[in-house]
Amino acid sequence: MENAELKMKQVNSVGIMQEEQADSPCKKVYFVVQLMYISDEPQKLHELFFNLVRDVQKAAPSTSVLVAEVCECIMNDNYIGALEVTRQLIGYEEKVIAKRSAV
Repeated sequence: MENAELKMKQVNSVGIMQEEQADSPCKKVYFVVQLMYISDEPQKLHELFFNLVRDVQKAAPSTSVLVAEVCECIMNDNYIGALEVTRQLIGYEEKVIAKRSAV
C-alpha cells in the first residue's frame, strides 16, 4: 500500500472534510491540518495553520487548552492526533454557536 493511500485511510478513520465543508473557523483549521497530513511538505502550511488558530483563540479565548493541544500535535508531526483534537474543537465551537443562537 502506498504511503498516500495509507494516509488517506487514516484520515478517513477520523473523518475526511471537503473544502466546501470548512464553513467555520474551527472547520477551516481541521481542513488545513488534513492538508498538512497528506502533504509531502506540511511546513508550507504552518503559517496558514497558525494564523487560523490565532484567529480562533482571539474570537474565543476559552478554546486555548484545545488550541494548545492541536499546536503541540502539529509541532510533533502528529497530524492524526491534531485532527482528533480539532474534532473536539469543532464540537466546542458548535456548542458555543448553539448557545449564542438560543439567546
